[in-house]
Amino acid sequence: MKTTDTNHIFKDQQIKIDSFKKKHPKFQQIFDEYLFFQTELWNLETCDKTDQISDDFLDAMHIQISALEDEISDWLEYHVSTDS
Repeated sequence: MKTTDTNHIFKDQQIKIDSFKKKHPKFQQIFDEYLFFQTELWNLETCDKTDQISDDFLDAMHIQISALEDEISDWLEYHVSTDS
């Protein structure tokens, strides 16, 4: 079962995000990828076998999430919604 994750840094902009996701497939792809990486990172960092996961791999995931956050922030700041 897929649920909407509202525990992300953009939750205060959820209405704008929902609008962009409906109107811009590229934004939806980026945001879905962000949520996926965020969930997977949390799963990896909280699993019983964290000692078997390399720090380099976790660092790479943090970098990817940061890049996606930057891209989402750019969308939210610079793209104008066409709701009117």
